[in-house]
Amino acid sequence: MPPVPAGRRLPVLPAPGPAAQVEIQLGHACNNRCVFCVSGQLTAQGLARPLPAGPALAALAQAAARGARKVTFLGGEPTLQASLLPAIARAIDLGFTAIVLFTNGVKTARAGYVDEILNLGAARSFTGFEWRFSIQGGDEASHDHVTEKPGSFQRLVAGLRHLRDRGQRLTANACINTRSYRSLPGYVDLVREHGIDQLHLDQVRPRDAGQRSDAELRAMMPRYSDQAPFFRAMLDRFDREQGPDFDINVGNLPFCVMPERAAQIHHDGESTLTVAADGEHLSQPWDKYADKRSDKFHPPACAACRFRPRCNGIFSKYAEFHGTAEFIPVPGLSLGPAAPRASADLSSGSSGLSLGPAAPHLSSGPARSADPPAMKYRTLPNSDLQLSALGLGCWTLGGEGWGPDPGEAAAADTVAAAIELGINWFDTAPLYADGRADQRLARALGARRHDLVIATKVGARKDASGHAHSDLSPANLVADVEASLRRLGLDVLPLLQIHWPCERGTPLAASLDALAELRAAGKLRHVGLCNYNPAGLRAALAHDIGLVSLQTPYSMVRREFEHGLRDMVLGTGPEGQPVQRLGVLAYETLCRGLLAGAHTRTPPSFPGTDLRAHDPRFREPSWTRLHRLSQALSTVATRLQVEPAALALAWVLRQPGISVAVVGARSPAQIRGAAQALGLLSQTRVWRALQPHIDVCRP
Repeated sequence: MPPVPAGRRLPVLPAPGPAAQVEIQLGHACNNRCVFCVSGQLTAQGLARPLPAGPALAALAQAAARGARKVTFLGGEPTLQASLLPAIARAIDLGFTAIVLFTNGVKTARAGYVDEILNLGAARSFTGFEWRFSIQGGDEASHDHVTEKPGSFQRLVAGLRHLRDRGQRLTANACINTRSYRSLPGYVDLVREHGIDQLHLDQVRPRDAGQRSDAELRAMMPRYSDQAPFFRAMLDRFDREQGPDFDINVGNLPFCVMPERAAQIHHDGESTLTVAADGEHLSQPWDKYADKRSDKFHPPACAACRFRPRCNGIFSKYAEFHGTAEFIPVPGLSLGPAAPRASADLSSGSSGLSLGPAAPHLSSGPARSADPPAMKYRTLPNSDLQLSALGLGCWTLGGEGWGPDPGEAAAADTVAAAIELGINWFDTAPLYADGRADQRLARALGARRHDLVIATKVGARKDASGHAHSDLSPANLVADVEASLRRLGLDVLPLLQIHWPCERGTPLAASLDALAELRAAGKLRHVGLCNYNPAGLRAALAHDIGLVSLQTPYSMVRREFEHGLRDMVLGTGPEGQPVQRLGVLAYETLCRGLLAGAHTRTPPSFPGTDLRAHDPRFREPSWTRLHRLSQALSTVATRLQVEPAALALAWVLRQPGISVAVVGARSPAQIRGAAQALGLLSQTRVWRALQPHIDVCRP
């Protein structure tokens, strides 16, 4: 369970019901150092301070007044807390009929300690104890490896024996991780030998792991599909040796990984209020399972899965590390397109390209007709927004400013193709075709719009002459938000960004405060900026309302982001690693199509209504210089059997400070070609070959 940052209290979430059980964390101190656990980390850092008994006793009284009759005492290690015995006595006196004691078994290895607790209950005629042992592996070696405490397994076993001999109810739990999942079948032997009545096996939750680097988290979070054979072997053994009615549940494993074992998979539990250790105090009670759902999401394809109503999705960090290609919806509902399938790897070999020695090539057929690479996902800092690496830009779908109108049907097909590829966010704005892009997007998404991220904008509007300007007065911001909600058919906007800095004199602070008020009113979830220079961004960050994003132009040939903005959105971690402070959404990644390889050797001609007709990059002298880069991209793309746009997008996604990239598309073919970028991110020889051409065009 994560500590609550000092100076902030967890919100009191809506109570599941007056009879909800309560769990109280008595403190973080622990005598194990489990690799996945915040409490062991805090103890090792000397930050797990003892808590007085008073707050725990008060929390018990509050829970009893609500009607709760079951309490669970958590740690850290509860048996290390001086408040445990007073809390047990108080719970019994308040009329609690069931008390669950979590323990790692270290202190219960002493029979005298066990008897002290049981005698306390017996003196009050109480026998409703349940002892929940944290057994972090199916065998001794795995358990000790996870806890990083040699001998901890043997002490745990001694505690199990003492309690079994005294007729106590024994249950067990574990957090399955890279160090333990191969030992899963061994839990059958432990259950049988020690008379364990129930077993709960959960997955690593990144938020509960403490302050860990991405490398540390990735190392402890194995792929679910790698775990599945060991879970199946364990469950098959339980069926054979303990009977099919043995009480075992597998927590937070997506149902589609083992649909045949859906009866043993659980994502929620009994209605529970949690009171957590909060610095030197305890938090107010909050809804345990609402909190546990808060760092998860559903990839778009999940809409088609028959388990969607029961499944809470996957952890955002898991998707960052492993992608979502392994999650194939289980048929049964027709709510959306099928999940994207994993593609063959883009590998390196000794032939196939003349881009240098051992240049990469595609080993099996043309990539343009093969399955696209698996989508990757990235979390915007300080938010719950888990975005696909590519987002679909919807300006072109509105049918204004970018050549002929693609039409409603093409727009819907393009959106559907994006979802099938794993794209889960869509960039739009009221200015795009005067709201028509919004309307087409909403119709194309249908009910799925509530499960996806729509990023829209405010402030830009046209005057009588058709010229766009930015008016960020609070009244205009409110009007824009209300109009966007109506056009998009939403109750709340997931991400709202100021389209560009104000041109009508409203102070930035007044605009930001108005957006903060709209967020507090539930009209939007997150706030960001677009098209701000370093000075503007610095001023916005100084007026801190919790901005989560900056949308800014960036491509091989447009590099203003590198001059001041990048240094502001990137920080340095404790080990010198770069840390993203603010999410960056790169747009104009294809230089308005110039890097997509569609244009001929001569400068193209556009009608006056097309934005590119007035863009100097499509005229001499810029055209010839930039077109050479476009030719180089086309040449390499042909050899790799990908689209030139994929190379341009992959370059953007590889750059420090960039979180995700917007790509415009008029057709399913264009968005599918763009998605090939995900298979090019690690092709170092390709980038080495292209770098001289990119450098020539550097502004």
